Amino acid sequence: MSIKDDVQQAIKEAMKNRDKARLECLRMAKAALLHKEKAGAKEDAISDEDAIATLRAEAKKRQQSIETYAELGKTEEVENLKLEVAVLEGFLPQQLSEAQ
Repeated sequence: MSIKDDVQQAIKEAMKNRDKARLECLRMAKAALLHKEKAGAKEDAISDEDAIATLRAEAKKRQQSIETYAELGKTEEVENLKLEVAVLEGFLPQQLSEAQ
């Protein structure tokens, strides 16, 4: 199962569970994946490598936003963004630490 399919399945589960915050984040992730897929000249579905790069970029954007909102003292937005980062990182492979 590809990452794009995993995101679609997670959207269905979030809809069933009525988890609005998770659902919004997953929809954003799906939109980013579709945008990347349409931007490519290929007619094939997006590869897992491209999907990982896209989701990492989205997570990085949110990390930068967390820093900005933290400086401004907007704790509610920071918590929402942390949740989104956690959701996105759930679809990314674990990175190796320096020791590994």
